[in-house]
Amino acid sequence: KLGLAYNHIGDEGALMLAIALPRLTAMEEINLGLNAIEDEGALALARASPHCHSLRVLSLRSNGIGNAGAAAIAETLPQCGALRELNLARNSFDTVGLEVLAAARPNQLSLRLE
Repeated sequence: KLGLAYNHIGDEGALMLAIALPRLTAMEEINLGLNAIEDEGALALARASPHCHSLRVLSLRSNGIGNAGAAAIAETLPQCGALRELNLARNSFDTVGLEVLAAARPNQLSLRLE
């Protein structure tokens, strides 16, 4: 488990973490809640997540992720076979982002949006 909630790592920290994610082969849970991560950071994490084959739980709750970040995450969801829970509650995306995420959600994934 990696708990980095409340650290204000922002997009720059998310970019650095995205570089490391593929090497974290045993990582099962990552909590990045309340870190001021916006679309750029969400895009980097989304691109890296499919390479973290053991990741089962990812929380990006209460960040500043907008529609572009939600779309990037939605695009990679089908490739994240181990992911079982994704928390995106209290971000900045609107109904467009919600619809894109809901449409991309694999059956085995619990998606928290509220």
